[in-house]
Amino acid sequence: MHINSTILLKAHPDIASARREYDALPDQEWRKDFFSEETGGYLVTSWKRIEHARINKKEDLKFQKEHEMCLAFAKSGLKIKHYEDEKPEGSYDVVCNGRKGDLKRTKGAGNIVRYAKYATHEQGAEIVLFEFEEWKTEIRDALSELVRKKLHGYYFISGNELIHDF
Repeated sequence: MHINSTILLKAHPDIASARREYDALPDQEWRKDFFSEETGGYLVTSWKRIEHARINKKEDLKFQKEHEMCLAFAKSGLKIKHYEDEKPEGSYDVVCNGRKGDLKRTKGAGNIVRYAKYATHEQGAEIVLFEFEEWKTEIRDALSELVRKKLHGYYFISGNELIHDF
């Protein structure tokens, strides 16, 4: 029992710090969507991104998919700021734990490397956050190739919000 208490005491300051960070974000800039008291992860969404989603049904559907992905990552303990698409410094989607990231959702393994290269070379992202609709051996191979190319990020499989890094 003493070991568990020690672990909780060590984790608590990090969660409290994350809570202070979340609460301090300006309400006029960010919609505060989610905070996990268990992990310290959170999701905030730029009001500009929300406004852009209202342009048409296609943009709203895109936003909903991105938002669901962001929520999965936030629940795992990552700090997610969901930005508007177009910014002077790039078209990445989020800042995840202080690093610019782009969200990518795919069913097959064929485009994983291409998506990651595009995100990091063209969109200004430092990391890539994937949702794979199903797990295949080819996905593992593509992720290994990304690591060899020094491309990193996080992923999860649809229906299973266990987050992995690569």
